Amino acid sequence: GLGDVYKRQLEVIAGLKEKMTSDALPYLLEGQLYALKGDTQSAADAFKAGCGLNKNRSRACSAYAAILLKDKQYKKALAVYDELLSKDKNNLAAALGKAQVLATEKNIEGLMKWLQQVNVSFPKAVQAKLMLGQLYLSQGQGEKALSLLSTTDKSIVSNTRYMQLLASAEMSTGQYRKADVTIKKVLQQQPNNKQALVLDAVIQSYLGRNAESEQQIKAMLKDCLLYTSDAADE
Repeated sequence: GLGDVYKRQLEVIAGLKEKMTSDALPYLLEGQLYALKGDTQSAADAFKAGCGLNKNRSRACSAYAAILLKDKQYKKALAVYDELLSKDKNNLAAALGKAQVLATEKNIEGLMKWLQQVNVSFPKAVQAKLMLGQLYLSQGQGEKALSLLSTTDKSIVSNTRYMQLLASAEMSTGQYRKADVTIKKVLQQQPNNKQALVLDAVIQSYLGRNAESEQQIKAMLKDCLLYTSDAADE
């Protein structure tokens, strides 16, 4: 049965541990297996053990930190990411992991400082740019968001999440026509993108195009099966 399969998998992993003594990979596999079974404590122990080895440790450490984060052990999770970064300052996954911890514990000041640093160290990291841009907007700093998002990097500019955020930043600084052009690019690529449709409707109303705005909202509601005026008319 399934129990036997599970046992056999653990036996194979135990064999790998004996052969690959300084490699975190067997522990990573073991932790993932425990996590699939819903045994979080054993998974955490396996990831932690892997994190203490030399080879392939980064993924094991990150998996361990993710469990600590879920468990609201923020200080411990931060310590894991800080230690990874002290060994390799170019570890983007660890840098973003640390940002995730700061965001979860709602340390806005710490998060802003950290993301500003990450954006300098990793200018091409879209996710870090998006996180910082979102944070600026949430703090009412539209101008800062706009200057951060003003990039010509092809790989970033074509990202729809980036374009959505750019449209929000343009809108928050009163540049409705620019925002209109930006959000239309998103909708060309993703015509059913709910967030983009909402944003587009808001932009249209700011531009005084109320009919267009209403049309967008109706189209969305119809899509959500909430709009029933047709049915009501019959």
